Amino acid sequence: MSLGIVTPNSLQGVGTRLAWRLRDNHRLHISQNYPDGKRMVSKMEKPRVMMTFLPTSVEYSKNVFESIVENMGPLDVVIDCIVDTDEETVNRSTYCRDNSTQYICIHIDHEGVFVRGPRVAYLENINLLRKINRSIYYVGAIEEV
Repeated sequence: MSLGIVTPNSLQGVGTRLAWRLRDNHRLHISQNYPDGKRMVSKMEKPRVMMTFLPTSVEYSKNVFESIVENMGPLDVVIDCIVDTDEETVNRSTYCRDNSTQYICIHIDHEGVFVRGPRVAYLENINLLRKINRSIYYVGAIEEV
């Protein structure tokens, strides 16, 4: 398994700190220059876990997110760390599902990590999520409205 972290320049400090926590035995790829996320995905070993910090307020975040997902497969998972609205969560989840990629959305808080998405993807990545915070709360599936 390899792990990738994609952040815009404004969030690179957060991405770097998180990478040090998660690195363990995983092959770690960090893209500080986030438009190159597509190229990074192609260099990663399968299965791939891609953590994204791409708020919709950042220019090109939708294009970057889609270019990453288009190059991933059914064994890969996107862990979306910053999503501005529930509508955007549903849109990104649907896009991943349409491209045969697993998707979970997390909210990192002092109290723990709150996870939304398919239960299978949650269970497959629970040990990785525990490295962020020991308290993990599975909120449930992402409902389409």
